[in-house]
Amino acid sequence: MTCAPSPRFFGQAQQSRTVGPFTVTHSQATVPADDVPDHVHDEAHFVFVTRGAYVSSARGGGDPLLVYNPAQTEHRDHFAEAGGWFLSIAFDARWAEGATDTRTAIRMQQDTAYGAALNLLRTLHPGAAPEAMEARCWELLARADQTRHPADMPRAVHAALEIIHESRDPGLSVSGIAAEAGIHPAHLSRAFRRQFGRTPSAMLQSVRMERAIRLVSGADMSLGEVALETGYFDQSHMTNAFTRALGVTPASLRRDLTVIFSD
Repeated sequence: MTCAPSPRFFGQAQQSRTVGPFTVTHSQATVPADDVPDHVHDEAHFVFVTRGAYVSSARGGGDPLLVYNPAQTEHRDHFAEAGGWFLSIAFDARWAEGATDTRTAIRMQQDTAYGAALNLLRTLHPGAAPEAMEARCWELLARADQTRHPADMPRAVHAALEIIHESRDPGLSVSGIAAEAGIHPAHLSRAFRRQFGRTPSAMLQSVRMERAIRLVSGADMSLGEVALETGYFDQSHMTNAFTRALGVTPASLRRDLTVIFSD
């Protein structure tokens, strides 16, 4: 099957700015999931989901918050339901050469990458310094090169990854993950470093934060409820994690997003 070239993105742009080689746009999805065709983009791009559940074929699976697609990547990524919003960062594929060896679409799960994407969103206005915005775009591209999602992995590692994604236990430890997956903790840590370039505990932290960012962006749950739902001990624990990793509290992030979505 021949894939159609895509319009830049299947959404209505609400804010957009070009900085250096990057075009950063915040859009609301406008095309129903069933109407999104298989397609490719001439440009490499990131998609950062700011509201809604996103379905992607990117390596790493699941319900991604941040995806990187190299140019000419065939996909049919879409929102599961109407009302989704997303930040796109698009750029000529030549700028990726030498910056990343990534050749396949990947789900990115790194606190620093989330922080860069959130900062881009929060500074998407003409008064923001273009140099700072461009620097955050380059940071995202550098993080893409550090993301690993091998196609094949040992069964125990795959099981551990599923446990990390599904657990809401704030007391979950590496030894607990290893016990459930049927592997020695030391072997699990070694396997995670080899497969993903990071420890199981670092992956667990990023998964919790990914879920929390998604829920904070909505208004259906209190911040205390978000903390408990995503595996933090309490709201204070979540606030400390956000401040340390993202440089912003959940309360201030929710306020900022409320302003952005009301514009």
